[in-house]
Amino acid sequence: MYGAGALRRVAAVSGPKHPASPLRGEVDLATVDRVREELLAYVRASSDDPVVIDCSELDFIGSTGIGMLLGVRRETSKRLSLVNLNERCRRVFEITGMEELLDGSS
Repeated sequence: MYGAGALRRVAAVSGPKHPASPLRGEVDLATVDRVREELLAYVRASSDDPVVIDCSELDFIGSTGIGMLLGVRRETSKRLSLVNLNERCRRVFEITGMEELLDGSS
């Protein structure tokens, strides 16, 4: 399920402050509802602002997943900062103009 190949990590975040992220594998129409529930719990449990979300195990995110992230941000009123994205996922954010989700400025 997780290919090593051309994946490149952009930032490094680890340690006890950043527990396992619900964003892993593929976030698309088939998985978005389950991921949304896990992510809501993750963000609500965090006292950080922005909430750092480690995406090192995220293989794919589509527009449905980006819409879900925007909904979680709106519902929790917390800023999100996605780190450790591979280039393919990062490109989706750039194409859709949603780079603000990558640095916590959202």
